[in-house]
Amino acid sequence: MAVGLISTLLLGGFEIWARQRGFAPGDYVNGPDLWAKERHKAKGDALVLIGSSRMFGDVNLDVWEATTGERPIQLAIEGKSPRRILSDLAADEAFRGRLVIGVASGLFLFDDGADSAEFIAASKRSSPAEWSDLQLTLALESAVAGFDNDLRLPWLWSWAPLPPREKQLPFPDVPKLFEVGQDRAAAMWRGADAAWLDQHKLAWSIYMNGGAPPNAEKIFEGVAQQVAADVAAIRARGGEVAFVSFPVTDFVAVNEEKSTPKAKAWDVLLAMAKAEGVHYTDHPEMQGFSPPEYSHLSAADAVVFTPMLIRALPERITRARTPARLAAAPK
Repeated sequence: MAVGLISTLLLGGFEIWARQRGFAPGDYVNGPDLWAKERHKAKGDALVLIGSSRMFGDVNLDVWEATTGERPIQLAIEGKSPRRILSDLAADEAFRGRLVIGVASGLFLFDDGADSAEFIAASKRSSPAEWSDLQLTLALESAVAGFDNDLRLPWLWSWAPLPPREKQLPFPDVPKLFEVGQDRAAAMWRGADAAWLDQHKLAWSIYMNGGAPPNAEKIFEGVAQQVAADVAAIRARGGEVAFVSFPVTDFVAVNEEKSTPKAKAWDVLLAMAKAEGVHYTDHPEMQGFSPPEYSHLSAADAVVFTPMLIRALPERITRARTPARLAAAPK
């Protein structure tokens, strides 16, 4: 009885601490099973979003739905290139819808998305046991803050103020940046204070130092050819595709233009795919944002940016059924 009481007190104290730090119930672990649940919806004439963390956090699904009358299916995955997911959708005869692809230059072009394989694999399997396990997990996460991935001991330990160990990376894994809904609607985490965001800036400064490989232009061409083939497969079934480059600032913007120049990467990609795209540098209204850690919009800015994106995308992609709402959306 004493052990049970002590455990309850410890767990209760941990839950209180987590909530005080900004963690909250209803913020779901963004893993393969949650992604697979949404992937199963990507059928017929669905509107689907793929990309990496900018597509994930910079587009507000509630605003999109209120503006157009349609809620997109969010399949972007933080830190992962969407190219494998694009190929998966291109090979899926059940999908003949509209696809909006977020392009985070170097990640999109120099990473083939192999680490998204576990997400795709999760969508190919289905059993009553897996379904029940996911429902139980979602129920727990809807009520308890302490299930967040960033509250696991390895994550907490990685941020402890200890001297670096031999062979340890100069920084720990990138910490939590988004809070996530059951349908993977995401927004910048409310607990992301200045100190927390500084850790992200540090991570981006290290990640961005690599630059482009010597054969970058050849890689651009090879990637563009594969992307063009996937886009053509989707179009052959009656679907449509568009690309988006999201606002970034400071050294992130400088490095991306240096390593993947717009004229040699973005423009080549769109030309070979015969697709339209929205690049923030081509739209003055999209250049006034100041991402708190240089690479992602705040939750408030995502609310303003989303209608801008809808207006800039081809109407055959957005199919805005409520023009009055679109006119009234934040500008």
